[in-house]
Amino acid sequence: MAAVAAVLALAAVALLRPADASALTGKQPIVVVLCKFKDKTDEPQSASYYQNMFSETGVNSGGVFDYWRDVSYSQLDLTGTIVKGWYELTQTRAEWNALTRNQKIDTCATQADADVDFTKFAGVVVLTNQVNLQEDLFGGCCGFLINGTVYNIGAMDSEWDQQYNGILHESGHLFRFNHSRTLSQQTNQDDYGDQWDVMSCLGCFGTTTTFGRNTTTGAGPGVNVVQMDTAGWVAANRKLTDFSTSSCNQRTVQLAALNHPEASGYLDAQIPASIFIQKIGTSTTTDHYSLELREKSGWDAGIPQHAVLVHLHGQDNYSYLVDQSGLAGTYYTANFSNDMAAGDAYVDAPRKAYVAVNSISGAAHQATLTIGACKIDTATSGVGPASGDFGDTVTLTADLKVNGSNAPIPAQTVALTLGTQSCNARTDTAGHGTCQITLNQHSGSYTLTASFATVPVYNSSNASAGFTINKEDTQLAYTGATTSDYHDAFTASARLTEPDGPVAGKTVTFELGTGDTCSATTNGSGDASCSIVPTQAAGASTIKASFAGDDDYKLSNASKAFTITREQTTTAYTGPTVVLQGASGVTLKGRLLEDGVTPIAGRTLTLKVGSQSCTGTTASDGVATCKVTFTGALGSASLSAAFAGDAFYLPSSDTAKTATVFSFPSRGAFVLGDRTVATATAATTVTWWADTWAARNALSGGTAPSSFKGFAGTVPLPTSTPPAACGGRWTTGPGNSPPPTSGVPSYMGV
Repeated sequence: MAAVAAVLALAAVALLRPADASALTGKQPIVVVLCKFKDKTDEPQSASYYQNMFSETGVNSGGVFDYWRDVSYSQLDLTGTIVKGWYELTQTRAEWNALTRNQKIDTCATQADADVDFTKFAGVVVLTNQVNLQEDLFGGCCGFLINGTVYNIGAMDSEWDQQYNGILHESGHLFRFNHSRTLSQQTNQDDYGDQWDVMSCLGCFGTTTTFGRNTTTGAGPGVNVVQMDTAGWVAANRKLTDFSTSSCNQRTVQLAALNHPEASGYLDAQIPASIFIQKIGTSTTTDHYSLELREKSGWDAGIPQHAVLVHLHGQDNYSYLVDQSGLAGTYYTANFSNDMAAGDAYVDAPRKAYVAVNSISGAAHQATLTIGACKIDTATSGVGPASGDFGDTVTLTADLKVNGSNAPIPAQTVALTLGTQSCNARTDTAGHGTCQITLNQHSGSYTLTASFATVPVYNSSNASAGFTINKEDTQLAYTGATTSDYHDAFTASARLTEPDGPVAGKTVTFELGTGDTCSATTNGSGDASCSIVPTQAAGASTIKASFAGDDDYKLSNASKAFTITREQTTTAYTGPTVVLQGASGVTLKGRLLEDGVTPIAGRTLTLKVGSQSCTGTTASDGVATCKVTFTGALGSASLSAAFAGDAFYLPSSDTAKTATVFSFPSRGAFVLGDRTVATATAATTVTWWADTWAARNALSGGTAPSSFKGFAGTVPLPTSTPPAACGGRWTTGPGNSPPPTSGVPSYMGV
């Protein structure tokens, strides 16, 4: 490719150019002459192949005929083109390569002089059978010597298999097209560098196909709009030429793609710009910028993307692609290139040229541009939404458009601010920007503001709208116990949530029935729990959980059926188990406990010995007492304590104990030594009457008289159970004991 580019660079030196550089229009047939060499006589393609390539016989096959018809909007017509040859030259390839360019045109074209009237054609195309880029590649106009006669026509030379857009390029010279140029200086030459224009090929977008248009990559590219306008192919009503930079104004316009003239809009939008350009061998001054839309389709299928291009029109009738920032203006593009997509801009402030690409539609084959003589005014609108719930993530929106127009402004940043929160929205191709915040401010009325700051091509703008932060909905679910015994603590729990998840740090109050309450704070999972001791009667009830709401959250409640069951009780008989018959009575005793531990006061116990019973009310220690005078038989008698239960407590009883009922003799009493009693157990046998009593009983006062047998005639005896006092002092006379009673009770107290 480097070698080919060098050949192209020299093409203009050898051939003449028209002074006005105006291309041809109308019907302009050409002659294609095929030549082979003395030392290479193969004919790689038939004449009909080239007839289809260059003339109407190959219409719609992607040939040279189609190319110039399409890019000229049917204003350049090659109908009538003919192909002659193959002619065998007398020269070898080496001899041919030594010829000058004009000599090559003359040598090959002369072979067809007898078959062609060159005055009836616009140019001659010489094609040889050389391969692998051995043939020179050039073209030009006008005035070529053919067999001794100078014809005012164009000409080009190429080998038959040359890269196709190279052939299109040189045919452009035949039709009086200049090379295209860039504003930057190309290495060692003034021409080329405009990759978007066929007159810079081979260094252009396109393919290496030899013939035909590739539907994927094209075989072009097309011709830039400055070249087209110079050729006279752009109608006056398709050019914007009246934009003035004498005052600050702006205009939004539609561009139609150059390869879709059927679309509505301008093909060329011009902005006045006088820029001096110095090249190596020449200089010029421009008179305007030209803006064009190139669509990636047809002959432009090989370009990178749909793009708006900026060219300058030189007073030398050359086109100059503004290929870099800083040479005239500055590009503001996403990829730092010179092909502008939607959202890109070009600014040449000294020349008062401001260009913004608002949109490009491949479907409509159009682009919307705004051009200005100063920074372009903008309008911000569509600020929303109007409300959101606390804690929710909301999408804030704003639209950015050209002021006074519906043209969107894409790829710009709009700052959206709500109270103390903000986010940055990047506008899309419709100029619509969105960003998200999670509302963390208290409920109430706020102002939502959208602000667009000044950038090199646009002025700032802002808009605002009212915004309400609503309290977030909450849901409370009771998750705790649903039954418990009276007076037994249970755990009440609930989970507090909002649509997006748990709610932490909030107080939940629980109430069982009426009056039994507790409160707790939700944790990170939204759970709260605390303990309640039921103080209400057993039965069906309701447990309620309540969140009262606050500045950020709505209140919520939950409830479940709850059953209070009666508490377990333990009743024990704790009174005397040895009962004195008759006398002043026996005091019975029982204790009522909750869960076997806690005394229960104020409840009635029924206490019973044998068949006789009484009732008593439990005191704070859970003990109840009552008194009966037992008149039943001596011996064993049943004892019991019973609690019948109530609305709060389950019944319980104790029937496991028995009493021993006794009495004293009808007078006096049989006695025991106090020390003997003190050491006796239930299994100890004691002697209360015997002539050996003194030996079998021990007294703290010393040894009893040996004559004492165990009966005291006079002794204080208890009259109640339990006795007020047990034991006492007694005396008797010396000698034998007083005579005892004639009989004793079956169960006797001593």
